Amino acid sequence: MKEYELIISDNSDLTEQQLQEVTRAACTAMQDFEARLKTRNPLAGSKSGEVITVGAIILTFIKSGLAAKFIEKIASVFDKRSTLKATIKRADGATLEISAPQIQSTEYSTTIALIENFIRP
Repeated sequence: MKEYELIISDNSDLTEQQLQEVTRAACTAMQDFEARLKTRNPLAGSKSGEVITVGAIILTFIKSGLAAKFIEKIASVFDKRSTLKATIKRADGATLEISAPQIQSTEYSTTIALIENFIRP
């Protein structure tokens, strides 16, 4: 199984809290991908638990053919805000950026093909 980091960002004036709410909604929508919020260890000496990285989700694409389902799930979040974008990052550092207009337009099938090629083993 390959894991990918999904980074949700916004080109408008969303606060950090609002962006995290969007991220949580995306994470919930993406349970087919074993989605979980990305966390990091706290600073040395801190007594708190793991810290959630705002805007970041870890996804596992269990099999190919899930790109259309991914678009469907992310679209349910992006439909509410046209300024959102998602960046998928592979372990090798390569990234693929998807914007709300790409999902909401005639570029839908092209976007699915881009994702399929990006996650292909």
